[in-house]
Amino acid sequence: MLSTPEQLHARKFRSRSSEDRPCVAVAAAQTNGKLRVVVGAVAERPQYFPDICSLAYGHQLSRELATEIGHRYAESIHPISDARGSAEYRRRVIAVEVRRALEDLLSGSLSGASRESSIGGLHIEGED
Repeated sequence: MLSTPEQLHARKFRSRSSEDRPCVAVAAAQTNGKLRVVVGAVAERPQYFPDICSLAYGHQLSRELATEIGHRYAESIHPISDARGSAEYRRRVIAVEVRRALEDLLSGSLSGASRESSIGGLHIEGED
């Protein structure tokens, strides 16, 4: 039986406002004290690295730890290049969006919420 996450945050970064497909998508959750981060829209399948997530096990999530996990995800993923962004651009966005998703978990301010970023600004689903 799957456990319900204590906190779940999802982010979607779009590089082209006319297209709804994300350049990078990130979901971060904490369940029973364990961290899980999944990055999508950057490769053929969603990317999950349990060894990187385990860096948070037994530690208080902090901005520094969120930054480290973001950098490690960016280094571990070999992103695709397409009209939504080059591999190098996606690699930079991965580091930032993973960090932001973890900061959302840290703050707990958007419990269960989803954020959507684009070049034109930030849209928080459920708000106008």
